[in-house]
Amino acid sequence: MEVTRPDNSSPLCQDPSVVLQCLKWLYPCDDFPALAAVCSQLRVQCAQDMLWNAVLEYWPSMDKAVSRIEYIGSRHSGAARVRHVRGAMAANERLYHAFAEGRAKAEAVRDLVDEKAGTVIHPGGQCLSGALQFQTWMRILGRPEQPVCLECRRQVWRIDDAMAFVVCAEDFSSNVMEATNVFMQMPCGSWRMIHHHGSPSH
Repeated sequence: MEVTRPDNSSPLCQDPSVVLQCLKWLYPCDDFPALAAVCSQLRVQCAQDMLWNAVLEYWPSMDKAVSRIEYIGSRHSGAARVRHVRGAMAANERLYHAFAEGRAKAEAVRDLVDEKAGTVIHPGGQCLSGALQFQTWMRILGRPEQPVCLECRRQVWRIDDAMAFVVCAEDFSSNVMEATNVFMQMPCGSWRMIHHHGSPSH
């Protein structure tokens, strides 16, 4: 296979691994337009899906917080698959940013957590659902205290066509908790968390 110019006039190079090397140095969340340009303009003939799949393959090597990403759906391919995965992971990132910063308003919390269908098991607690679980997130994400040091690490993702599951470590510097978060894609295309299970700290 050859890597060709957009007008197919002449090859840019003979080895598709050159394109893959370009992808390895682009961070998917921040450099999505650049990724699109690499995959479209330096395309390998009949292999654009291969290039986009390589983006997911290389993602963990570029993001120290992510250990593994597995797309298990069947609806999305190519750029749409990366965009779909990116949407779920961005929802998790927004959640932990709000967790660390606090002072979130009710509307912002509703954008992160499913108010009616969500469930939660906080460390050492019982399973709460609906309004009760939402109230706990309002207390946590809307607290008036100063921001806390929090990093979501060791993320292991499994993402299908409508739901995303991540097992991760919540690192508060002084202690670490293990957590499982489940996200669902809403009809509007955004992602919201529908379940959280947190372990006691260790």
